[in-house]
Amino acid sequence: MDENERPDSEPRPEVSHEDRTNMISAGAWFRAKERGFGPGDPVADWLQSEAQVDTAVKTTSSDRRWAEYEADRHLRWSVGDRFSSQGPADTGAILAAIEDVVEQMAGSEDYDPAVVHKVACTFRKDVANWARDHPEGDQEHGQGMLLGSWRERGHVFLQTARAAVDEWRHWFTGYLDEYRSYHAGEVAAPGGYTCMNCQTRQEVEHSGHLGPCPNCYHTRFRRF
Repeated sequence: MDENERPDSEPRPEVSHEDRTNMISAGAWFRAKERGFGPGDPVADWLQSEAQVDTAVKTTSSDRRWAEYEADRHLRWSVGDRFSSQGPADTGAILAAIEDVVEQMAGSEDYDPAVVHKVACTFRKDVANWARDHPEGDQEHGQGMLLGSWRERGHVFLQTARAAVDEWRHWFTGYLDEYRSYHAGEVAAPGGYTCMNCQTRQEVEHSGHLGPCPNCYHTRFRRF
């Protein structure tokens, strides 16, 4: 298992304790495979794999992961509620609502600002990728995809989705490369994700944390 390449300034992807153990086990197995499963030191294989994994990813507690899930749900609920009884909103109003809710949550004792920032970044990715993948003329289908993804999380966002798709695309033009990538440890909306290393596809049926690729254990994905 190769180490996930990432810029030094980019935070390490976050995985559960179970995922960390699975990644170490897979790495040790690949080391044994490379020598044809001949004589060797299984303990050394494990320790070397453990050091490699701990350099590439960070382990988070179940309490932290639950806090992220709850913050994500509250953020999307709150933004959706602002438009559930209104007509179509323009892009600026939607983005302003997101930032307003984020500011309120970050200033509340109920939420860790770092958690709020993390889930807000993923929320923006969902919006940017939806806009990119649903050009003008395909808005009804795009709205259905958007509603299908976010209703499972308790959101009423159809009216918001009626904002001009071109406005979304224009707003995010400079950020699409950044927003195309999802990392293990992000609270992901339901849908399909492709490993950027081995191209293995996986379907996420319910919102929750992305784990490492089940095939190669890399930690970066794109939606499909």
